[in-house]
Amino acid sequence: MEFTATDDCGLDTSCDSTFVIEDTTPPDITCPDNLTIISGDSTDPSATGSATATDVCDQADLTIVSADQVFIPDCLADPVHFVVEREWTATDDCGLSSSCLQTITVLRQEVSLIIKQGACPAPVNPNSNGVVPMLLTGDTDFDVNNVLLGTLRVTRCDCTGGDVAPNDGPPGPKIMILDLNHPFDGDVDCVNGPCACNDDQSSDGIDDIWMKYRTDDMMAGLPLASGEGAVVLSVTGELDESAYPAESINVGFIASDCVLIVPPGADPINATMESNVLDTFIEVTPLDLNVDSDGFANFGRAYFANTLVTVTAPPSSAGRPFLRWKIDGVLQTIGLRTLEVEITSDVNLEAIYRRSSRIEPEPPTEDDGDME
Repeated sequence: MEFTATDDCGLDTSCDSTFVIEDTTPPDITCPDNLTIISGDSTDPSATGSATATDVCDQADLTIVSADQVFIPDCLADPVHFVVEREWTATDDCGLSSSCLQTITVLRQEVSLIIKQGACPAPVNPNSNGVVPMLLTGDTDFDVNNVLLGTLRVTRCDCTGGDVAPNDGPPGPKIMILDLNHPFDGDVDCVNGPCACNDDQSSDGIDDIWMKYRTDDMMAGLPLASGEGAVVLSVTGELDESAYPAESINVGFIASDCVLIVPPGADPINATMESNVLDTFIEVTPLDLNVDSDGFANFGRAYFANTLVTVTAPPSSAGRPFLRWKIDGVLQTIGLRTLEVEITSDVNLEAIYRRSSRIEPEPPTEDDGDME
């Protein structure tokens, strides 16, 4: 740039100066929102969003690129299948750049598992030298024919141990695809306790995966301890990616159910709590093997042999006063609402209430008749 100075006589002089205008401001970049998606959904930016950027100089010369890092949890039973950390970078024509991070959390598909179909809770005897059958149930959203059978593993839901594959040894196949059961329609909570039972044990016209795991492998590999009680187990695996959008990667699932690890030779004993007034709330201690206690009659609880169980009936139910308990049909003391019962075999405990609020002067002692 030339500068010229001129006086009143018209005389002038000039000089040149050079100014360099330097861009020191990087682009301003904005990342798309963090997302949580289900395994099988696309992780491509066309589905999860792209970064945008602005620059104080030429906006047209901005370039925006991304780079992914994928993190996989150590525990197979983690509901998070993997996490994509996508770093977006915007660069202007001066070479200045800025970055931001988008996190995409990919959850495993949650499907249904039934351990020991028809047994609830499902007892596992550590010394049985046998196998534990498990059923991975298909439904309209989960086609078991897409499961990569070689990826099937069972592990503890609490992530405290290893994992075990289905038994492939003799005398025959340990994984088969066939229709055996409706899916379990309920929740399995690793933290707050296992598990409700599957009431519908009929086929539903949709393929399931039937598999067997060696008891010895489970006890040593997960591991499980004799007499540990109720434990939630999870079966995980991968699905054929060709059945999902082209941008889907590592499509995985998880299914959970509980087992009852009993001492050698021991089976759970069932106590049934009933009342002649439906939905009577009965207090029960201690927690049973499924981490359950109180309930609304009628319901059942499972215990080890010789457990001392305390049951308490409310003073009235549906406006009817409490009368007495029956234990396996045997009448107990009138008016005694709390009982202690040592569980040595399957037992039925029934809370009996009068038919009206009228207090009888002297109820019968052998047969409650119309006053129940």
